[in-house]
Amino acid sequence: MARQLPSLNALRAFEAAARHGSFSLAGDELHVTHAAISHQIRALEEWFGTRLFKRMPGRVELIDTNGRYSTFLTKMFDQLDAQTRDLKTLVEKNQLSIKVDPQFAAVWLVPRLGNFSERHPEIELDVITEYGDLDPRQDEAQAAIQYVEPGETIKQSEVVVECLSTVSAFPVCSPNLLETIPINKVEDILKHTLLHGEDRDWWRTWFDITGVKTDNPLPGPKFSQSYLTLLAAEAGQGVALLDDVEAADSLAANRLVRVSDIESPAGEYVIVQSTLTPENAVMVTVKAWLRSEMDKFNEQHTDHQALHKTGKQKTVGSPN
Repeated sequence: MARQLPSLNALRAFEAAARHGSFSLAGDELHVTHAAISHQIRALEEWFGTRLFKRMPGRVELIDTNGRYSTFLTKMFDQLDAQTRDLKTLVEKNQLSIKVDPQFAAVWLVPRLGNFSERHPEIELDVITEYGDLDPRQDEAQAAIQYVEPGETIKQSEVVVECLSTVSAFPVCSPNLLETIPINKVEDILKHTLLHGEDRDWWRTWFDITGVKTDNPLPGPKFSQSYLTLLAAEAGQGVALLDDVEAADSLAANRLVRVSDIESPAGEYVIVQSTLTPENAVMVTVKAWLRSEMDKFNEQHTDHQALHKTGKQKTVGSPN
């Protein structure tokens, strides 16, 4: 037989109003207006076919016969709240929501998530790709991987920050483009289209380090996301200035080649963790995996660069 139950929202309004003796205070607790509470109470009175409250100026009072029902509802909602919290804790115990810089997610994290799932099938990662600092009071994520520009720091409060990897930037292009217009010295890079990421000053900083004088501003298309700069470089549209993390996989697959050993500082990727969420075993496991994968990545990147320098391709700025 189907249960004969009134609206849950109406019951919540009734219980809160009975406990506070006020429709306004009940509305404040439930984040609705006085009118909304009044509407729910009227609907419940119609459902029961009787008045439930005495309305008086500035307050309401239960009809005597309804006190036991109100007490029962208070206990029921308290128990429901406790059981819901317990279930939520159980479900979330092996979950972690992490906010990730979209560029980093695309070129580094996502290709490695299969490895994480194989090693830790008991943990579910919720990856949220968004720019911006982690806000512990606004974001649903408990942690984040963020990119920090050279010389900048994370200013957000209620977080702890741990460096995942410090990176440098260097010029790269597609192998086909290099065959079309060879680069034998730094000045030859200016014969190509310069591909700019979010900040045109990256190329300016790099050329300042080389000592080569250039136009100001430097020409070339600018992309709002570095990942688009990477794709443009792979498509042979010009020379891009990318950091170790952005370029490594494309270099290893020979979709890009490095055209100079000269580097400029490019900031760092950091793990940001909310101090409002107690660190648990899942957080510890995820951070340990990230550090391990980054150590492995940096070692492979260093080995690839060493092989590149001893190979046939001579880069600008490398020893003769």
